[in-house]
Amino acid sequence: MKSFLLSTLLPELDLRDEVAFTRAYPHPWLVRESAPREPAHTAGATVLMPMPTRLTPEGLTLAIAVEPARAGASQVTLGRGHACDLELPDGTLSQLHCVFLKGPDGWRVEDVGSTNGTWVNGTRLAKQQSVPLVDGTRIQAAQVLLTFHHSSGLWRRLEAEALRP
Repeated sequence: MKSFLLSTLLPELDLRDEVAFTRAYPHPWLVRESAPREPAHTAGATVLMPMPTRLTPEGLTLAIAVEPARAGASQVTLGRGHACDLELPDGTLSQLHCVFLKGPDGWRVEDVGSTNGTWVNGTRLAKQQSVPLVDGTRIQAAQVLLTFHHSSGLWRRLEAEALRP
């Protein structure tokens, strides 16, 4: 899975050409919003989720390409387990926490029965419930904060970051 710090993508950005950016990076993205605290990985047990924390500066934010790991696959798994396509070492995540599913109508996210839950735009998903993702959808998997972007949406976010004083 490809991932970049947003600050490393900024120098590659041609602010005049969204089409070139989306051609170079055609896949959707998950942007992991930085948080000041990383819960320790605790010998296989899921840590119960503490209170939410505040975010840190944009340049430290990680952009992750949402691409299935296997050719022909239509899903990307997220969790702290080694078998996940997107393995994040966060103790509040379950081994297999949620799944991103690619279908004819676009991408969806589904909670697979995680301990600390998955929220989409502030609403907790029931086990096995999936919801469609649109550009800018906020996903919280336990204490991991993510924003879903289509390629053009990430370009607009990078453009706004580059133009910020």
